[in-house]
Amino acid sequence: MSDWTLRQARYFLAVVDHGSVSAAAREEHLSQGALSMAVAQLESALGVQLLVRGRARPATPTAAGLRFADRLRPILDLADEAGAAARGPDGDPTADLTGELVVGASMTLSPRVFPPLLEALRDRHPRLRTRIAELTPGDLEDRVLTGEVDVGFCYHRQLTRDLAVHRIGEVSLHAVLPADHPLAGRRGVTVTELAGLPVILPALSPTTRLLTTLLEQHGPAPDVRWTSVNQETVRAMVGRGLGFTLVSTVPGTAETFDGRRVAYVPLVGAEHRNALVAVTDPRRRPTRAVTETVAVMRGLPSSP
Repeated sequence: MSDWTLRQARYFLAVVDHGSVSAAAREEHLSQGALSMAVAQLESALGVQLLVRGRARPATPTAAGLRFADRLRPILDLADEAGAAARGPDGDPTADLTGELVVGASMTLSPRVFPPLLEALRDRHPRLRTRIAELTPGDLEDRVLTGEVDVGFCYHRQLTRDLAVHRIGEVSLHAVLPADHPLAGRRGVTVTELAGLPVILPALSPTTRLLTTLLEQHGPAPDVRWTSVNQETVRAMVGRGLGFTLVSTVPGTAETFDGRRVAYVPLVGAEHRNALVAVTDPRRRPTRAVTETVAVMRGLPSSP
């Protein structure tokens, strides 16, 4: 069997990750012909077909291609580590991170995570390419386990799968109320005091179920009037006095999308605490980029 190169392997993974030769070529700053030739040379060296190609269909990895890609990723990560150790000052393991990193977050958490994290990674590791994925908690878990997301961020109570969990910090629930509500000026509020008020919840599983169960444990069945996948929609509805909601992420402003104001009041009770966590596939050794991303997130001022 003839030799194959790391460059050919990277181009093959680019096709797998981006779904087509054209998209991979754009990402790698190559012509489609050059990238296709490199992948064909890789297949010839290995003696197997890695991709199914067609004019009217995306490039799809074969069974052999999927097996190869799964084994190939840690090899390329180790190659990056070796190069960084050679180039970095005193062998700094985080110096000169390169390649691509896919970061996921649950949709309720992404505004808190992505802006400061991506800014920090851009400033510290300008050669590291990042892609983001805003997902439901269930989809986030699935994509971490399939390798489509390298590291995901969510709340610990949202987890339902057996993932490697890296704790970032504690968070606590807040009741979001209209700014002129009698409870809005309080330093804390109990679930019992909120009983009977209309509720507006995020339409995301398992978040809706978890919050509904919490309310049911401390009073009568909650009057859930509406649900929405958009946090700004929920806040704007609260601002108009249509109900209250519960959140673990408090934004930097109390002003709603349409210019009204809401108040964030801590929910009293230790049982309402949660944790912001990073999750990775427990079957795979975290790459340097993943380890650095978790460390950066822990050190951000906006982290809990």
